[in-house]
Amino acid sequence: MITPPLLLLRHGQTRWNKERRYLGRTNQPLSPEGIQGLEPVRAWLQGRRLACTYCSDLLRARQTLDVLELDYPGEISYEPRLRELDFGVWEGKTYNDLQHDEQYRQWLDDPSTITPPGGESLVDFRARVTSWLAEVQQRQYGHSTELPILVVAHGGSIRMLVSLLQPGHAFWDIEVPTGTLIGWSPAVHKLTPIL
Repeated sequence: MITPPLLLLRHGQTRWNKERRYLGRTNQPLSPEGIQGLEPVRAWLQGRRLACTYCSDLLRARQTLDVLELDYPGEISYEPRLRELDFGVWEGKTYNDLQHDEQYRQWLDDPSTITPPGGESLVDFRARVTSWLAEVQQRQYGHSTELPILVVAHGGSIRMLVSLLQPGHAFWDIEVPTGTLIGWSPAVHKLTPIL
């Protein structure tokens, strides 16, 4: 299957991101700093044509897409499979809040076998992101194209996409700060930091 060129954008910063709280399914808005921090990405994308745009349906991703004011976004699809990992009862908590919780400590040591209480396993998370990627490969691109797909998502879903597209990149080893834009080129099978 052909993987189209991708532009992977993590949403702008929220208050919980700044406070280093686990932010999965909660609909946190962008902070004023988060909106301002997207200006370089908005300027870089201005006037660029996109094959289409996929955006997580959570508020912070949708607001990020709105801030970009894209000239040529192609068809826009809001996609729940691009949501962040569901942290369950750990949602909104910080490391300091959870550091003495034995299950949390076990999850930090081996997140592939421990699931946040009331949350989502890494296996299920991988399966839903994989299903989205496979659908995009089949539906959109039975042939090669030069126009990239913009994906506006979350740190976790972008890390998962990177680990699927680039063998050797482990999920937890990939840093994706808020407002970061990464390019994926199938021609060279390589990720490129853009902004």
